[in-house]
Amino acid sequence: MARLGDVFGVKEMTNWLKAWLALNITKDGLHEFVDREVKQFKTGIYQNITSTLGLSANTTCTSCLTANILPCPTQGVCKKSGRKSYICMHDTPSKRYRPCPLSICEKVRDDIKNDHRFNGPSWKNTCAEQWACNHWQIGKCFMPPDGYIGVTSIRDTDFNGVISVMLNCKHFDNLMSFSIAPMSVSPCLLSKVTI
Repeated sequence: MARLGDVFGVKEMTNWLKAWLALNITKDGLHEFVDREVKQFKTGIYQNITSTLGLSANTTCTSCLTANILPCPTQGVCKKSGRKSYICMHDTPSKRYRPCPLSICEKVRDDIKNDHRFNGPSWKNTCAEQWACNHWQIGKCFMPPDGYIGVTSIRDTDFNGVISVMLNCKHFDNLMSFSIAPMSVSPCLLSKVTI
């Protein structure tokens, strides 16, 4: 049986351990900042919507499912299976597209899409019915499309998910000391560290 002390004698193991520690320390260091900014992003969206629609500040919608606010077909969610049929989240009448009764959810959806650097939010990750009460459900739209459905907070999010939120959400553009824009001369620091 190998002892812990033996691990430190193998250079590859030591380097792997150092890299793992560096990733976890960096992720933990970013938690408060990214969580606060996603919360401010969500608050800004809802303040803009309530003032635009003339609703009270406490008006929210929790009845729309993600499938209800996405028309079929939606790229990355619906896959063509025949001439006119799709395999997707719109498989039952309760999950078909329908306008939000308060017009809030479509506006949140559009703001998320407009603020996504590549106009391709990860709709499979998020639960629209929780957008009003859990800012991280909005943050999950900026993560890679697979592997984040069960994530409910930044504490549950791995390093790649946290960096992806910063990289894909244009809200972070003016908060960094370097350019995040993909067309810059060299890849930005966030692009260099994604796994």
